[in-house]
Amino acid sequence: MKKIKKVFLMVLCMILCFSFVSCNKSEEKVSLWENATYTEDQIFGNGKKTVVLEVKAEDKSVEFTFRTNTDVLADVLTEHNIISGDEGPYGIYVTCVNGIEANYDENKSFWSLEKEGLQLTTGVSETGIKDGDRFSFVYTIV
Repeated sequence: MKKIKKVFLMVLCMILCFSFVSCNKSEEKVSLWENATYTEDQIFGNGKKTVVLEVKAEDKSVEFTFRTNTDVLADVLTEHNIISGDEGPYGIYVTCVNGIEANYDENKSFWSLEKEGLQLTTGVSETGIKDGDRFSFVYTIV
């Protein structure tokens, strides 16, 4: 009988220990926005074209308005350090937007580039811009 009580108490203690450990891990989850460069809307540049970029991650977003004379989206975004990534055969593979990292290998996350709500089939280095264009980078997890 004493052995059964000891085993029961050991199992109960183990369950409690695992419960506390799992509770602490959920509290450690860090918001993506803690690493963001900007958390409020910003305006950059003084060119003739106006282009807007919304950055969406989790349940938050921030909007950047660019006044530029450039013709390619990647140029204006790298000029103002909004994006970074790896250079490849098709231009920049964006891994960081507004200081928020996406890592497909680590957690199946990536940045989806959209124009007026539709996902683009061109990369940021191949996307031309015109006055009044609206783009979004959406943090996406597969």
